[in-house]
Amino acid sequence: LRGPDNNAVAQDSAVGPPERMQWVNGPAYARSHEINSSMAGMVSAGGRLFYIWDEGPLGLADPRFPAKWALIARDGFNGKTLWKQPLPDWGWQQWHAASRWDDPRERAQMLRHLPATLPRRLVATADRLYVTLGYDAPVSVLDAATGQLLQTFADTELADELLLVDDMLVVRVRTPDHRPDRNVWSNMAIRQSGRVMAVDARNGRMLWQGEPETMAPLTLAVRGPRVFYSNYDRVVCLDRSSGNELWRSEPADGGNGHRGTGGTLVARDDVVLYAQVPSSGGGHFGQLRAFSAETGRLLWTGPRYAGPGITNPPDLFVIDDLVWLGETRLPVDNMETEMWRAGYDPLTGQVVREVSVPKLKSPGHHYRCYRSKATERYLLLPKRGIEFLDLLGDDHMRHDWLRAPCIYGALPCNGMLYVAPHQCVCYQGVLLSNFNALIAAPDSKTAAVEPSDDVPRLRKGPAYGTWENPSSIIEDPDAWPMYRRDPQRSGSIGTTVADDLPQRWEVAFDGPVTPPVVAEGRLLVAEKDAHTVHALDADTGQSLWTYTADARIDSPPTIHGDRVLFGSADGCVYCLRVEDGAEAWRFQAAPEERQIAAFGQFESAWPVHGSVVVQDDVTVDPPRTLVYFTAGRSTFLDGGIHVYGLDPQTGQVIHQTVLSGPHPDPTKDTGGAGYIDGAKSDLLVSDGSDLFLHQERFRSDLERFPAPMQQLERERGGFRIYPAFADRGSHAKRLIATRGFLDDSYNEGTYWTYGDRWPGWDRHMRGVPAYGQILSFDEQTLYGVHVFTETVRVRRGFFPGTKGYRLFAREHDAKKDSWSVFIPVRVRAMVAAGDKLFVAGPPDVVPDDDPLAAFEGRMGAMLWAFAADSGQKLAEVAKLDSPPAYDGLIAAAGRLYLTDESGRVICYGH
Repeated sequence: LRGPDNNAVAQDSAVGPPERMQWVNGPAYARSHEINSSMAGMVSAGGRLFYIWDEGPLGLADPRFPAKWALIARDGFNGKTLWKQPLPDWGWQQWHAASRWDDPRERAQMLRHLPATLPRRLVATADRLYVTLGYDAPVSVLDAATGQLLQTFADTELADELLLVDDMLVVRVRTPDHRPDRNVWSNMAIRQSGRVMAVDARNGRMLWQGEPETMAPLTLAVRGPRVFYSNYDRVVCLDRSSGNELWRSEPADGGNGHRGTGGTLVARDDVVLYAQVPSSGGGHFGQLRAFSAETGRLLWTGPRYAGPGITNPPDLFVIDDLVWLGETRLPVDNMETEMWRAGYDPLTGQVVREVSVPKLKSPGHHYRCYRSKATERYLLLPKRGIEFLDLLGDDHMRHDWLRAPCIYGALPCNGMLYVAPHQCVCYQGVLLSNFNALIAAPDSKTAAVEPSDDVPRLRKGPAYGTWENPSSIIEDPDAWPMYRRDPQRSGSIGTTVADDLPQRWEVAFDGPVTPPVVAEGRLLVAEKDAHTVHALDADTGQSLWTYTADARIDSPPTIHGDRVLFGSADGCVYCLRVEDGAEAWRFQAAPEERQIAAFGQFESAWPVHGSVVVQDDVTVDPPRTLVYFTAGRSTFLDGGIHVYGLDPQTGQVIHQTVLSGPHPDPTKDTGGAGYIDGAKSDLLVSDGSDLFLHQERFRSDLERFPAPMQQLERERGGFRIYPAFADRGSHAKRLIATRGFLDDSYNEGTYWTYGDRWPGWDRHMRGVPAYGQILSFDEQTLYGVHVFTETVRVRRGFFPGTKGYRLFAREHDAKKDSWSVFIPVRVRAMVAAGDKLFVAGPPDVVPDDDPLAAFEGRMGAMLWAFAADSGQKLAEVAKLDSPPAYDGLIAAAGRLYLTDESGRVICYGH
């Protein structure tokens, strides 16, 4: 709630509707939609972020897999991790006395409801951090720069809320019997109790402590010489210097809010505002009451209103000396698009200002389950993502493409909007993932960034103009020249590979590597974080040459004739001579040279993925071969995503376009609950003619062909059907990865499928004939691994070490599988090669003494072969010391090549 007065308003005039990326870091997602939200709380001071996060395995709502809570410090301006401290005594086992895992609904609800006070366990200054290092632990003082423990305050065990005022730490301490032994719904109805104490923040000396009584969480506040809290029915005021009671308000019929809260209390110098939860009507409803801060006299009573967030106390902010509430037009209709707020005089309750935007909210679904936030100018509201309501002007905007973690939400400060990883599946292909720090444009109005003419964008190297063989190596049936072998990303090859392959050679690198590509006796692989492409002899593993780009290379290069083409996070595309790695040309795809911090390194604001597509432009006669790629992160950031088609011989731009937005006009344009136009960055994929970026479709001259959403529904959105265009050979069927081909999380709600239907937002992929977590296909058959085969409340789930992972085959357009088997392998890589299907991954086991051993790579992995026509297991080809790199298995020239998580490249073959 930002400060001790509980007025959660950032004193920050630079925060505005986000339009640019400042930094991005991992992880990609919060752990799961069906267990505790991974974010317990986050604060910032001295240019640093401090937060408590669960680093446990993704997508597994399973009690055998322990949470891995940690206190983490990051640099607030570049996202670099400064220090980290594990919190072993933190998690649902500590804050719930019992868990009914036999009841899926009870299990999911219990684990989703974090104690409401967790965000108040962190208080930061420029040099110190006050925190409880366990759920029942006393207050500890850490060095903010290093995380070193400086002091632990005695007699502060069970501290539940911390407020710092000057050199005084005001603490709410729970009573020892706070945890019920009943289910989560009973827990919601229990009134919590505790007492208030004051501690000298410099040395931990106890200054005073009050008597135990019923106390509503999150209502403790300090303003000037007074301390306030609610006992659900009354507001209580204490003298800050002594702890003596000064007054109690007249009683009101107060109720219990979500997670035992009693409402929202904001203290001012002359007035105390309390959005009290009534005894009936739901936990996120409030009835505003204003009291004299000096006497406790009731000054005025405001309207009854809703949250609007669905699992938090009702909104209450004081901005520009006016009081702003949540939704006062009741009952709340989730199909309503207008956002209306009134600003009340804090002393009289008179409406002074009204703000209304007709289409700011997208209709459908529900408000997010995190709190609203605010700045000196904006309300940041949580309908579908983050809606900016401008209280001082008309710079309103909705951001359905953003989503913050459940319960906590986003954090506006340091001139940025911090959006931590979420656990949602809405707006597939558009919704941003990862931990993002976003900034407004200087004028807070989005404009596309045009390429600069001042900087030469094409730089010619020593190998320029020496093209010898412009024909594509893809014509070689034994080659695997690009990511997943071809522009269709099929992940299959027609040549036969034996299943009794010995290891032929291996080469180890220092860091993570991409999947390999192989053509004409050469194997190429990129060492991602070292920015380096390595060329090896495919027969022996001997190093042939290396080339280092200016930033990270996230996926393998493409071999085309006697050239190697790849993109880099520096915003450039490179063309090298395959024989010796000499540079032919490089092209700056980024419209300008602006860098951001990304995953611990510097990158362009418009990175280019390593794997580019080389295919024919069929819009001209005769067709000509071009190299296609994108530069950018999101159509909603930094002016959008730039899409190019270049001549691979010369680097000349033949086609280009920009995908920007679409940025809605919140006064006119209606949004959608489960769908949104636009895209985030990903590898391009082809149907053999047209190119696709998530739901966006381009002809080979980069003319865009949008497909409208069909069968829209309030809760499930809709889907897109892409028509075929026989005149240019486009059948519109292609491989789809709803969260991106390079997303290796295996998280719930992450699917691959093949067809002409974009699934939109659909938890269970209804209407899609076949889907899984990784797929390969040939002309007749689709092969896949389906992980999430169980139902866990509203999501599909998986329970490791039970029946295994479903390996299947299905003929194209068929309604049933040709075969399906469950195997005890956590498949992380797969290739279809002739009459065989090869899979690799860790064993599907959960040791009692180390449940995460297989998931974290301590049990190695296996490489198995199956008959493609029946699913029969043919052989255990090899045991691996390390799990394979995601999608890191290929077949070429009768051999298998595999990259693993330790940075090795391994060849199996005769």
